[in-house]
Amino acid sequence: LAKEYEAIKTEKDELKPQVEALRSENAALQERLQETSSECEQLQRKLNEVRREYEVLEADKEAIRSGLETVRSKLKELHSKEERHREEVERLSEENDELSSDALLYKEQNDRLKAEDAELRAEFDQLKNECEELRKQ
Repeated sequence: LAKEYEAIKTEKDELKPQVEALRSENAALQERLQETSSECEQLQRKLNEVRREYEVLEADKEAIRSGLETVRSKLKELHSKEERHREEVERLSEENDELSSDALLYKEQNDRLKAEDAELRAEFDQLKNECEELRKQ
């Protein structure tokens, strides 16, 4: 029994450095686990922060998309108005050309009538003078 006790004691003494090494390694691993847990918590907080920022960016993106849709709608409306104005300008231009043509015809007619009027006045004056002469005779 004493021999067995000595053998166990010797084995225990031989295993002591291994146990100490394992305890030391375990303590180091526990410390590393604590650091890793702390890093994990920090990363989780950072992830949550990034998620919140992402949600804000998504909301901003949606607001921008909505604003862009409004701008597109307004732009389409403006193009439509521009087309109507272009058609109106074209119509008015044609109408103006017709009126200019009519005005030219009226001017020519007016010039002819003035010339006729001048001829008739001259003829009237001549007849008036002839009447005066006939009266005097």
